[in-house]
Amino acid sequence: MIPRFKPTATAGEITAFLGDLVRMPGCAGPEVARFEAAFAHYIGVPHAVFVPSGRMGLWLILKACGYPPGSEIVLPAFTYFAIPAVVCAAGLTPVYADIEPDTYELSPASVEKVLTGRTRAV
Repeated sequence: MIPRFKPTATAGEITAFLGDLVRMPGCAGPEVARFEAAFAHYIGVPHAVFVPSGRMGLWLILKACGYPPGSEIVLPAFTYFAIPAVVCAAGLTPVYADIEPDTYELSPASVEKVLTGRTRAV
């Protein structure tokens, strides 16, 4: 888990970083590249990619998995509308499984019922 802290960026650093973000996607400037490298080092991984939202992060993950178009991704029926929209934007098919009424987590029995040969992820 990443510990919480109070950011200590100066107004100039924030301005430079926001200027880099304006150039996104795909052509971020040196401030974003420095942030990615520092964050990757901080969490102990070779690479990190800055994305403007969790939706963009999910889309990148789905695209990186290389699933064939139309592959099915099982989602909870009780979800935020943007999640299945991202699945569709990635060229995949959302399939819904019921949740447990007491925990709001996916019901294993419900997931089993919707699995097919095209299912690639839950």
